[in-house]
Amino acid sequence: MSASTSTQEEDDLVFGRAVEAARARNPDGLLEQLMALPKGYPKKAALMAYCGGLYIERYDADASLKDLDNAITVHELAVNNAPLDGPHFTRVDYLFQAVGPLLRRAAARNDVEDVNRAIKILEEVETLTPADHLALPRRLHDLGNALVERFQAHRNLSDISEAITHQELALSFTSSDDAELSSTLNGLGLSLKLRFEASGHISDLDQSITFLEKALHISNESRPHHYLIVNNLANSLLARFHRSGHPGLLNSFTGLGSALMDSYDATGNPEDMSNAIDSQKRVIALSSAQHPNYHTFLHNLGSSLTRRYEHVQNLEDLFSSISVLQQAVELPNVVEVEQMVIFNSLGTALLLRFEALRNVADLDKAVILQRKAVETTEERDHMLPSYLYSLGHAMSLQFSFRGETQDLTDAISLYQRSIDLTAPDHANLSTRLYNYATSLYFRYFYSGALADLTECIALTRRSMHLTRYDHPSYPSRLNVLADALTARFKRTREVGDINDAVTTHKEALELTKDGHPLQAMVCSAYGNSLLTRFEFFNSVHDLTLSIQAHVLATKLTSSDNLYLAERQNRLASALLRRFSYSKDQSDLDRAISLFRQIIACDAGLKTERPAYLHNLSVALAKKYKLTNDLEVLNEAISTLGIILDETRPEQSTRTLHLHSLAKCYYKLFLRTQSEEKILRSLDLYRESAVNKSGNHLRRLISAAQWCQLARKHDPAQIIEAYSVTIKLVSETAGMGFPVETRQSLLSRIAPLASAAVSVAIQTGKLTLAVEWLEESRCIIWNQFSQLRTPLHDLRQHDPQIADRLDAVASALDLAGSRRKTLGKSEEALLTFDLESNAQAHLLQQWEELLEVVRAIPSFKGFLRPRSAFSLMSRLPENGFVVMINADQERVDGDAIVLSRECQPLHVKFDSFSFRKAENLRQRLNRIVAPVTSGVNLTLGRGVRRVHTTEFQDILHLLWLHVVKPVCDAIGLKKLPSESLADLPRIWWCGTGPFAFLPLHAAGFYRTGGTTIHDFAISSYITTISNLVDSQDVAFSKSSSSALIISQPNTPGFPPIPDTVKETELVLSRLKKVGRDVVILEGDEATTLRVLGEMQSCSWIHLACHAVQQSENPLSSAFQVHDGGITLFEIMRRRMTVPEFAFLSACETSMGDVRLPDEATHLAAGMMAAGYRSIVATMWSIQDRYGPMVADHFYDYLLDRETPESSRTPAHSAYALHYAVRHIRSVAGDTDAGLLAWVPSIQIRRALADETTKGFHQVSTSWSNFQTAVSGFPMAGGTYGQALILNDYNSILIPALKRNGNLDDLDEADILSIMRDFAPQVVGSLTALKGRKDAIYANPPDPAPDLEQFQYLVSLSRHLRTLAETYSAFQQLCRTLVPGNDGKFDDFDREFGVLSLVKSTATTFSISP
Repeated sequence: MSASTSTQEEDDLVFGRAVEAARARNPDGLLEQLMALPKGYPKKAALMAYCGGLYIERYDADASLKDLDNAITVHELAVNNAPLDGPHFTRVDYLFQAVGPLLRRAAARNDVEDVNRAIKILEEVETLTPADHLALPRRLHDLGNALVERFQAHRNLSDISEAITHQELALSFTSSDDAELSSTLNGLGLSLKLRFEASGHISDLDQSITFLEKALHISNESRPHHYLIVNNLANSLLARFHRSGHPGLLNSFTGLGSALMDSYDATGNPEDMSNAIDSQKRVIALSSAQHPNYHTFLHNLGSSLTRRYEHVQNLEDLFSSISVLQQAVELPNVVEVEQMVIFNSLGTALLLRFEALRNVADLDKAVILQRKAVETTEERDHMLPSYLYSLGHAMSLQFSFRGETQDLTDAISLYQRSIDLTAPDHANLSTRLYNYATSLYFRYFYSGALADLTECIALTRRSMHLTRYDHPSYPSRLNVLADALTARFKRTREVGDINDAVTTHKEALELTKDGHPLQAMVCSAYGNSLLTRFEFFNSVHDLTLSIQAHVLATKLTSSDNLYLAERQNRLASALLRRFSYSKDQSDLDRAISLFRQIIACDAGLKTERPAYLHNLSVALAKKYKLTNDLEVLNEAISTLGIILDETRPEQSTRTLHLHSLAKCYYKLFLRTQSEEKILRSLDLYRESAVNKSGNHLRRLISAAQWCQLARKHDPAQIIEAYSVTIKLVSETAGMGFPVETRQSLLSRIAPLASAAVSVAIQTGKLTLAVEWLEESRCIIWNQFSQLRTPLHDLRQHDPQIADRLDAVASALDLAGSRRKTLGKSEEALLTFDLESNAQAHLLQQWEELLEVVRAIPSFKGFLRPRSAFSLMSRLPENGFVVMINADQERVDGDAIVLSRECQPLHVKFDSFSFRKAENLRQRLNRIVAPVTSGVNLTLGRGVRRVHTTEFQDILHLLWLHVVKPVCDAIGLKKLPSESLADLPRIWWCGTGPFAFLPLHAAGFYRTGGTTIHDFAISSYITTISNLVDSQDVAFSKSSSSALIISQPNTPGFPPIPDTVKETELVLSRLKKVGRDVVILEGDEATTLRVLGEMQSCSWIHLACHAVQQSENPLSSAFQVHDGGITLFEIMRRRMTVPEFAFLSACETSMGDVRLPDEATHLAAGMMAAGYRSIVATMWSIQDRYGPMVADHFYDYLLDRETPESSRTPAHSAYALHYAVRHIRSVAGDTDAGLLAWVPSIQIRRALADETTKGFHQVSTSWSNFQTAVSGFPMAGGTYGQALILNDYNSILIPALKRNGNLDDLDEADILSIMRDFAPQVVGSLTALKGRKDAIYANPPDPAPDLEQFQYLVSLSRHLRTLAETYSAFQQLCRTLVPGNDGKFDDFDREFGVLSLVKSTATTFSISP
C-alpha cells in the first residue's frame, strides 16, 4: 500500500470521527478532529462552519464568552478552508456566516472593534456578491444594520447616512412578496429616525413614518418583529407631534397604545404594557377636555391601568384606573354607544377593587353599570359579548358574596350567551371560557352535578389550548384545571385525576416565581391537591409538602386579602390531617384556633362559611375523642346545626353536613346511652342517604352507616336502609363514568349488596333477597343492556319518544364504552375531557327521557328492576336457579333456590362461611393459576402438571357443604348415566368467592362416589334476567355461517399444535350438517379480519390463546396473529347475527377476584355482543384435550337424529355434559384427569325478541343519532359526527338485526340500504380530510379553534374502528347476497367508500 493511499485512509478515519462528534453535537471534539485534517480536505469548511454554529448554540445556553470566541475562530478557519467558487458554499458564503458571531460578541462586550471587523467583512461580501444573487438584499440590509450599530457608538453622521444608503439599496432589490420586506422597511425607518434625531431634518422623520407605516401595513402579527414596528412608529409619530404640535396626531398615538396592548396580549411582555400606558398618558397630557376624542383617550388609559393591575396587583393602578374612567363617564356629549363601553370598563375596575377591598358599594355600582350596558346594547352590536361576559363575572362575584343561587344561574347564562356570540378566533375567547368554567366549578360544589365538573374541565383545557404557555394568565388556567381534577377525584376516586392535579399545580407553581401576584393562590391550591392525595395514599411526604405550601401561601397573603380566610382554612385542614396521623395535639389546637379565627373575622364570602364551620366541627369532634370533654362534642353538634340552618335542601354539601352531625350524635349516644340520641343519629344518616342533591358516593357512605346502626339499634329500619343502599350501589357506579372507573367504584362497595341480601334472607323476605341480588349483580353489563333494549312497544305507543330514546341510547352506548385516556398529550387529554363532558350531558338527557316514558301509565316500570314474581314466572320448566350469597359477616352461607312452580327456597350452608369459601378459592387458584414462566410446552395453553389429590379434595368439600345441600333441599335423585335427556337443569349464580368455584363439578371422585353429574346438568348465568329473556328459540338454519379461528403458533405465545386437529374435527362436524364455514388459520386470523367475519357468522369456534388481565380486566383478550381482541373491544360491539360461541381458549370465564359479581371476563363480553349460548373456560386448559372436548360436543349438538328445530341454547348444555362423560372415561378422575374437563362450562344469556321494524329505519336512526349528539354542549356539530363515525355499526348493524328475517333481503334491498347510508359516510370522511388538509397542511398561529381540533382528534383516534367496521359491513352484504361481489365492487367504485377509508387511515396524522 502506498504512502499517499495510507494518508488518505487516515484522513478519512479522522473525518469519520469528526462526523461522529458532529452528530453528538460536541463542538470541542469536532474541532479537535477538524484541526487534524489537511487544508482543502472536502467538506472541512462545511464542518468548520457547523462547529461554529454548535459553539453559538452552547453560548446561548450558558452565556460563556469562551464559546463565542471559539465560534469566531472556527468561522475564520472555515473561510480559510473554503473554495473560491463551485456549485455549493463558497468563500463569500462562509464570510457572511462569520459576521453573526462578531456582532454577538460586540453586543456582549460593548466592543466597537468587533463591529468594525464585521463591517469590513460585510463590505467584502457586498463586493463579491453578484447583483442578481438572491442573498444580496439580506447582505446589504445586514451591512446597513452594522453601520447603525457603529453610529450609535460614535454618533458619526457618515455611518448613519451610509447605513441608509445600503438599506435603500437593499429595499430596491427586495420584491413586494418577500417575507423579509417588513423587516427591511422597519430597519430603514428606524435609521431615518436616528438621522432625524442627529440632524433635525424633518424630511427624514416624515420618511421614517412613511416606511414604518408601510412595514406595519404588511406585517403579520404572528411575526416576532411586528410589535417592534409598532413601537418604532409610535416613537416617530410622537417625535413629529412634538415638532409640529398638530392635535390630529393624538389619534395616531391612541391607536399605537392599543397596538402595544395587543402586543402585550400576544407576547405577555410587560414592557409593551408600560410603553402603551406611557403613550396613553402622553396623549392625555397633550390634549384637553375639549378634544372630541378626549373620552376615548381617558377610556384607553383606564383600561390599560386595569389590565396592568390584574397582572401586577398594584392597587395604585386600580385607583388611578377608576379615577380616570369616572372622569370619562362624567364627560358631556358622549354618544350612548361609546358611553356603554366606558360603563363596562368602569364596572370591571370596580369589581376588581371589590375583590381586593370587599367594599360592597363597588360591587353594587358595578352590577348597575354593566347591567345598563347589556340592556342598552342591541343584539347585533359587536360589543355585546363583552358586556355579557362582564355582567356574568359581576353576578358570579355577587353569588360568592351573598350566596344567592339565582345570581350563579344568571352568571352561567350570561357567560354562555357571551361565548355563543364570540368568534372562534376572538382574542378574549380564552378568558371567557376560563371564567365560564370557573362558574361551573362553583355550581358543582353547590349542586353536585357531575356534568358541571366535566364541562368545567373540558372548557378549561380549551381555554388553555387558546392561551400561550408564557402568557401571565396561563398559571391561573392551570390552577383551575388542577382544582377541578382534584374535585373529580374526590367524587370518582380515579387516581389518575389526583396525580394529574398535583402535577398541574406544580407546573403552575413553577410559572409563578417569587413575587408573582398569583404565587399565593397557586401555593394554596397545590397544597390542597397534595393533601387530597395524602388522604388517599397516606404518603407523609405529600402531607409535609402540603403544609409547607399552605404556610407559604398564608405568609404571602395580606391581612386585607379576600382569600386569606380560604388559605387559612386549607392550612388548618392540613394541620388537622397531620394530627390524625401523628397525634400531636399542638396541630389540633392550632387548627381549631385558625378555624375560630376565620369564622370570627367573617371573611365576607357567604358561600364559603358552611365549609369553614364544618371543618371546625370535624376538628372539635377529634378533640372530643382525645379529651372526652362533653362540652367540646356539644359545640361540634351546635356548629353543625348552624350549618344546616344556613344551607338549603338542594345544596349538595348538605349530605356531608348531615353525615357529620349523625356521627356526632352517635358519639353522644355512646357517651350517654340515650335512646333519643341513637334515634337522632339514625334519622340524620337516613336524611343524608336519601338527600337527592348529594353525590351518590357520599349518600352511599351514609346509607352504609345507617344500615350498620339499624342492625344493632333499630331493626325496624333495616329493610328501608338496605333498600336505599341497593339503589345507591348501582347509581354510584353510573353510566357517567368510564368503564374502569365504574369497576373501581364497584370493587369497593360490592360487599354492601351481599350484606343487604343476607339481611333479607335472615328476616324471611326471600323474594326481596332475590330482587336485591338481581339488581346488584352485573351492574355494568346491565347498563349496556338497558341502552340496547328493544323499543318496539314504546314505538307503537309514541314513535317520536322512541326515536329520541333510541338516538340518545345509541350515543350513550358509544360514549359509555369509552376508556380512560392512556396518553398525556394535549389532544388525548382534551379529547378525553370532551368525551366525559359529552357523556355527562348524554346521561342527563337519557334520565330526562326515562322520566317522560315512565310518566306513560303503561310504561311505569320501563327499565326498572323486575320483581321476583316477574322473574320466577318466566323460569324454564325443567330446572332450578340457585343463587348463592356471600356475606362476609355471616358464619353460614346462604342459597336461594328458584323454580317456576314453587316459592323461593332458602338453603343454609351450615358453618360454610364467606371466609371458608374464599379459602377454597385461594387453594383452587394455587392449582389452576396460569404458569407465567417455564410453561410446559407439551401441555400447551399455560397449564401446570398436577400430581396431588388436592383438586379432588376441593371438589369434595364443595359437594358436601354447598352442592349436596342444594340437591337434597330440592329433592333431586341420582339417575343412570344413560338417562342424559332426563336430567334436570341447574343454573348456578354465585356471588363473591362462589363465582370462582367449579360448582358444576362438585362431587366425591373416588370409586363409587357421587357427583353433581349424577343429578343434574349444570350451567352458569350472570343474572336471572339473562336466563328468562331467552326462550330457547332454536338456532338458525344450518346454512348460516360458522367461523373457526385456529392459532397453533401465535407470535409471543407457546405453540398449541392440537388446535389444528381440533379445528379439523370441528370443521368436519359442521360440514356434515351442511353449515357454511369460514376458517381463519395462522396469519389469516388478524384482529380486523376476525371482527369483520364475526359480524356475518352466527357461530364462532375460537381455538387459540386467551389471557385474563387481573390488573386491567378490560384488556383481557383472545390472542390472534397480530394482537389481542380485547374484552373492551368485544363489549362495545353489537354483532349482527350472534348465536353460539365455543371459546376453546384459556381463562375465558375467569373474571376478576376484585369484581366477583360483575363477570368481567371474555365470555361475558361475548354475551354483551349478543351470543345466546357460550362454552367457556374457568381457567387454563390442556391443549391435548381440546380436540376431544370439541369433537364430542359437536357430535352431540349436531347429531342428525336431533331435529334442527330443537337445537337450542339448552341443547349446548347437554352437549357439553355429553362431552365431559367421554373425557372422564378417557382421562379418569385423578386431579390431572379432572383438570382436563372441569374448566369447561356453559353460560346462557338473553335473547332480544324485538318485532321487525323495517329497513327504512336505518337512515332514520342515523339521522336521529346525529340530531341527538349535535344537541349536546361541547360535543355537537362536526364533533358529534366524528363520534358517530367512531362506531357507525352501532346504528347500522343493530338496525339490520332488528329488521327481522335477514333471509328476506334481496340484492336490491341491500344496495338500497347501502346507497342510503354510504353517501353520508363518504361525505363525512371527505369533509374530515378536507378540514385536516386545510388546517394542518400549513398550521396557523394561533392554533385552530376547538371544534376543528376535537373533530380531527376524534377522527385520528377512531379511523381504525371505522375501517374495520366497513370491512365487516362489506362482508355482511357479501354473505347475504353470495355471488354478487361484482355488483358490490361496482357500488364501491361508485361511492369510493372503502378506498376513502383506507387512504384516510393510512395518510391521516395530527400534530397540532
